[in-house]
Amino acid sequence: MIDPVTSNESVEETFEMLVALGRRGEFFQQADLARAAVERFADDWRLKHLHVLSIANAGGLTHAVELFGHHKLDDVVALDVLTLKARLLKDQALAAPDATTKRVLLRKAAAAYEQAISFPGAENAYYPEDNAAQLFLLAGEAGRAVLHANNVLKQLRNLPSGGDDERWQLASQLNALIICGRHGEVSGLVNELACAFSTDWAGAATTIEHLDRLAKYQGVDTAWLDQLRPPPIVMYAGHIIMPAGQAGRFQSDAEELVTSKIKHQLGNKQFGHAYGSLAAGADIIFAETMLSQGRNITAVLPCAEDDFIKTSVAPSGDSWVNRYTEIIRNKNTEIIAATDEPLLADDGLFAYCARICMGLTVLRAQHLKTTAEQVAVWDGEPARGPAGTANDVALWHRKMSPDLRRQQTIIPLDGEAAALPGAAVVKEEEQLQKETHRRAARAVLFGDFAGFSKLRDSQIPGFATHVLGTASKVLNQYTDEVLFRNTWGDGLYIVTKRAREAAIIAVEMQDALAAFPYAEHGLPDTLKFRIGGHLGPVFQMQDPVLERSNFFGSQVSHAARIEPVAPPGATYVSGYFAAALALDHPEEFKCDLVGTINLAKKYGATRVFALRNR
Repeated sequence: MIDPVTSNESVEETFEMLVALGRRGEFFQQADLARAAVERFADDWRLKHLHVLSIANAGGLTHAVELFGHHKLDDVVALDVLTLKARLLKDQALAAPDATTKRVLLRKAAAAYEQAISFPGAENAYYPEDNAAQLFLLAGEAGRAVLHANNVLKQLRNLPSGGDDERWQLASQLNALIICGRHGEVSGLVNELACAFSTDWAGAATTIEHLDRLAKYQGVDTAWLDQLRPPPIVMYAGHIIMPAGQAGRFQSDAEELVTSKIKHQLGNKQFGHAYGSLAAGADIIFAETMLSQGRNITAVLPCAEDDFIKTSVAPSGDSWVNRYTEIIRNKNTEIIAATDEPLLADDGLFAYCARICMGLTVLRAQHLKTTAEQVAVWDGEPARGPAGTANDVALWHRKMSPDLRRQQTIIPLDGEAAALPGAAVVKEEEQLQKETHRRAARAVLFGDFAGFSKLRDSQIPGFATHVLGTASKVLNQYTDEVLFRNTWGDGLYIVTKRAREAAIIAVEMQDALAAFPYAEHGLPDTLKFRIGGHLGPVFQMQDPVLERSNFFGSQVSHAARIEPVAPPGATYVSGYFAAALALDHPEEFKCDLVGTINLAKKYGATRVFALRNR
């Protein structure tokens, strides 16, 4: 992957690379690289436009609006910038909390698109009028919507067919037909549209979202939208292969059979992107097959790379280490670390890594409006510890449902696929109870108040009693879920068992403190609470100073470094926290991409999301 900061690529080459990332729905990477590209080519408004667009496409509406202003795009006279501004207004309207506000904002966004219609040189730019038609319909102004939709159909008839713009012409035609009530003409265009979007997955996702919204508003069945969905996103898992001559769950003489089965499965499905680890055996075979098809993979390592290779790759033989090296050098491979700490003979890190892979798979599938699938090479036997393929299979199976668009395929090592392991799975918590000084994945929150340092001594008692008292009332509702709480000055430190409980506490605490009557207690209303959250493996040990159980480890520090970079009034969480919520509770919370940002105290950079309640 090109790094725009260190590479010698021209601005044009960088721009085309970013456009290609966007078409594949690689919004996270596109946002990160666009940010770097803007730093290098500071005068190119197109890169700034793509930076904002990538954040918006990944769901980071609030941050996208802030970036639009930060990049001073209002000073740029260009149709793409004008329609981007209208698009942000549209997203704000669709996210409005009540019907009245939604209608007002929908009309405002529609008017912004109408302004783009009359932009000089936009005579053939049918898409602003397409968007105006959609928004007026949703705002309850059917007459204006139909007028614009008919204009779109008229424009499209006068445009040459084919070319790179054909997919958008077809999408706009379908939108207009639905708005005009010509539903019988829709089905004839669906196959043609699916072919046109075959390589533009992000465009397909946007089109699905628009068509789904319009069809439901007009009472039209939406089953046909499945034909437009991008390829599924896959999480792969499987057993480590044994060295030649050694017995085990995946013996070396089964490699050819497993390879053929994986190739057959990937040949049938043509997955769009894959998440998994890179242990010798099933993982590496799957990754090699994806890369041979020109597909992208994200390989997640559970610990420091040297320890991972020593534990999960090298024992199977030098050839597997060489294959591992070839994979990580491939330009279509992204490597991320669930943690970069030593393994310390802690199998729980493998379970944590697998959950991260599953959550990232779901997040990508959500953004692309497609299916998330797990493909696992499994021998049908239960796991023997807190990690293992059987655990991965059982966990994914529990999270499946047609509404969530999640599927599962088991590739048996021999014979037919076995039944799911069910109760035979060794649960991580049961394993941890038997051992001491083992790390377990916990959700960690750090919070503080911007403006606290400016308070006078006379204001401190009111702050401690009433403001911290309000935070305490929220925590007291979840005493069974909160494993640890502490405070110092204005700082809060909270540990919960799972991400969901931490997310609930963060949202409710932000709501309570945002509504707090500061002036009534002699406090400035400029006090704003901010929170940083992370999910990671930590030690739970007796604290000899506090004389009670406490939590320790680098992942605690990771959460502490996120909090200072969160804007006042916001909750920023790590990508792993967001992945856990996407896997377990997608219906409750939404995590909007902010991007990769530098953490406090030179702790490095990480990808963060803004947490909000759906």
